Amino acid sequence: MTGFDADVIVVGCGPVGVMAALRCAQRGLSVIVIDKDTEVYPLPRAIGMDDEIQQLVARAGLGEELASFSSTMGGGEFVNAAGERVVGIELPEGTVGPLGFPPMVAFDQPSFERSLRRAAIAAGVDMRLGLEAEAIDNTADGVRLRLRDGAQDVSLATRWLVGADGAKSTIRSLLGIEMIDQGFDQTWLVVDVTLLDPDLDLPRLARQHCDPARITTLVPGFGTRRRWEFQLQPRQGSVFLAGDAAHQMPPFNGQGMCSGVRDAENLAWKLAQIGSGATDSILDTYDAERRPHATAQVVHAVDAGLLIEAIAHDGEAALESGYGQRPFPNLEHGLIDGDHRAVGRPLPEPTTGEGPTGDGWHLIRSEVTDPVPGMWRQLGAQVHDVSAGVYPGLIEPGVTVVVRPDRYIAAVTGDLAVTTQLFAPTLE
Repeated sequence: MTGFDADVIVVGCGPVGVMAALRCAQRGLSVIVIDKDTEVYPLPRAIGMDDEIQQLVARAGLGEELASFSSTMGGGEFVNAAGERVVGIELPEGTVGPLGFPPMVAFDQPSFERSLRRAAIAAGVDMRLGLEAEAIDNTADGVRLRLRDGAQDVSLATRWLVGADGAKSTIRSLLGIEMIDQGFDQTWLVVDVTLLDPDLDLPRLARQHCDPARITTLVPGFGTRRRWEFQLQPRQGSVFLAGDAAHQMPPFNGQGMCSGVRDAENLAWKLAQIGSGATDSILDTYDAERRPHATAQVVHAVDAGLLIEAIAHDGEAALESGYGQRPFPNLEHGLIDGDHRAVGRPLPEPTTGEGPTGDGWHLIRSEVTDPVPGMWRQLGAQVHDVSAGVYPGLIEPGVTVVVRPDRYIAAVTGDLAVTTQLFAPTLE
């Protein structure tokens, strides 16, 4: 296939799809985004954004805008049917995590989506709304997507297709890809309100009300927004999936949209990397990295749901169940190497000064005098010579930390030449 209409076509104009498009465009790829709807959905769905995604939003140039429609979450608690705390945590005002941002903020999704769309258009993304995907033709070197535009049929050719069109994904359906059931199916009613009385005495923390009669969640939103979630009782090829099209997350840990945005960033830098010399095999690491990571997050969220159920029925004794005690997952497969505890995790902020900037590779090292292997120069990697104390517990004299374009740590190595040889078949 020749004459592509764009390097990348993204189906789905929600936050995951537009973030994928924006990050691809910011890395020099031509991008078309299509969606059957013509306007931003006016009501919030996602409500929480963790520190990793806040950092990514800032790197994409939208940090100041995010601050205008988000507010810090003060912590969370699990309470029993009588409203008595079983377990919880309160964060002091101004708390930031190792990435330099609050652990979680509440935000207004429609505002975020409009901000993303403006940034994407400014970056050169061709946004085509009112189009609906009807068929996918995979070829040896790309994808042809057939669409319906009102009464007309439209055909677009692309090197890569990203399906980010939500839980009822048309792209997933057209490809016949089945979802994997983690066995935690429940029906919940989500109610978002705007308080008429902003001084109403409501919990400041996110609260899981573990009442066996009806489990309920209360989440403080941005501004005067509040969300209640009620568990409903029974009445008497070159195509990539991202976000809800790929995985559907229980709501308990606020990781639905966050996980989708991780998909977007992971995929965007790898698509762009091919233009810098990487082989197409780098795209194999998308599934290898994101599938187990997202699966672990689903299981993590399921555990939180099971913990709520257990507290509702067993009270404080449920804390011995083990539910909800899993650590947050890190990358364990793909373009990473080594058993250092930081490998596969986002790079923390330094103790002094500012951390690396830009969307490329970074080599952060301490007291290393060996020349940088040519591959990293060809990839445009930035080299940062720092003292070991700038990243305590991470960098020691003679050590180089290899940081990927998505700001995940790929390796912590005392022999960069060996690490380079390991990554070279994929990156060169």
